[in-house]
Amino acid sequence: MRDLSSLEYLLNDPSIERWLRKRPELTRYYYLKRFDKFLSFIGPELGVKEPKEFLAWAKSRTDSLDVLDIVEKFGESQSKYSQRFAQAVVRSYLKRNGYANLGTMTGRATHKDIHPEYKREEVIELLGFLDDKIQKLYVYLAKDSGLRAADILSLRYGHVKDDFESEKGFVHIAFEPQFYERRKASGITFIGPNTVKLLRELVKAGKIRAECSCIPSKNKAVLHECPLIFPFKYPTINVGLRLARNKAGLDARIQPSHGLRKFFTNSLSRVGMDHHRKLQLEGHSLGVEWSYTAQDIEELRKLYQQAYQFLDLSEEAAADSRLKELEKSLAEKTQYIEALKSELEERVRVLEHKNKTMMLYQLAGPDIVLDVTPEDLRRISAEELERALMQFLYTKAREAREATRKHPVDPALQELGRQIGRRIAERRREAETTRTR
Repeated sequence: MRDLSSLEYLLNDPSIERWLRKRPELTRYYYLKRFDKFLSFIGPELGVKEPKEFLAWAKSRTDSLDVLDIVEKFGESQSKYSQRFAQAVVRSYLKRNGYANLGTMTGRATHKDIHPEYKREEVIELLGFLDDKIQKLYVYLAKDSGLRAADILSLRYGHVKDDFESEKGFVHIAFEPQFYERRKASGITFIGPNTVKLLRELVKAGKIRAECSCIPSKNKAVLHECPLIFPFKYPTINVGLRLARNKAGLDARIQPSHGLRKFFTNSLSRVGMDHHRKLQLEGHSLGVEWSYTAQDIEELRKLYQQAYQFLDLSEEAAADSRLKELEKSLAEKTQYIEALKSELEERVRVLEHKNKTMMLYQLAGPDIVLDVTPEDLRRISAEELERALMQFLYTKAREAREATRKHPVDPALQELGRQIGRRIAERRREAETTRTR
């Protein structure tokens, strides 16, 4: 549970209760923290200290631009990445309490820097600079499950108890319904052998209490009350991961914790699974597809098991992955060679067709070439055409010799005869070589 003791004065206000009545715990916490900052910001200017005083002031304005100016000024006082969120919180409060006269929110969303994900080797390096096994477990669980940090830190032994004690290799994280009904819902996800192995080791060593007497309830308001798996808060693990990342010399743009979720997401993408199933595992909104996509745990477990080859950090998995990559590369190259072979055969066929056409043209003239179909031409062997053309050229040569006294021999015809003669001689040599083999 988040500590809200410093915000008690807000929780006692009816307008705040109305505003946050159906909001999840984490949303309530962040909204209250932001609204507390808002009241501190506007207090000196408007002379208000409590939410009801601000609401009364807003409703007393005859011009809604006065209210809009205050909201925008507060937004501008925040960091550039949280300006729109700061405005949205105050606008949400006003709207829920009957003040909906504000215009469209100004300003564009700020584009954040690109944060790359961890690569497999980088996750291993990160683990090498973590001495605390509980911190190592956090890394394993984050990269195996793809859960957001808030969900990981909310994990209790009861969420994994059934599959873990049944000694299943891939353990389902069975959150209560509330975790799946939020805007940023938890994924219907699992932990694999890497995490399960270390979790068993820590349970055996007494570092994690494997205790849960909670009885599953149909009442959605009832949550597990067994011990949390991780004893620290987000700032603690975030600092620890940041230090390990920097010591390992990894890219400073990698988000210490969220980079592990990105590693998980990209690993699922490499499998090529159904898009809606992938969204279920990641905890992303399915929209209306939620009602049409089965939440079958065993089916998702099989899909997760297929994807685990890309999540696994063990040496066996690395060797298997390299082998599969080599096999894939070999298959792609074989396919490329076959494509080149087919292309070459097609080119040879086209050239042979053109060669036969030219020989027919020399033998019988253009008229017969027009009458011969490609199928007829394929049935005629090139060797027969070459022999016929050679005989034709011999005849022409004899006629030319007889007429040399009156007309000189055509040089082009002589050259064509030489080329065909050489070609026939080469074919004969190739045929003799083949027979001797």
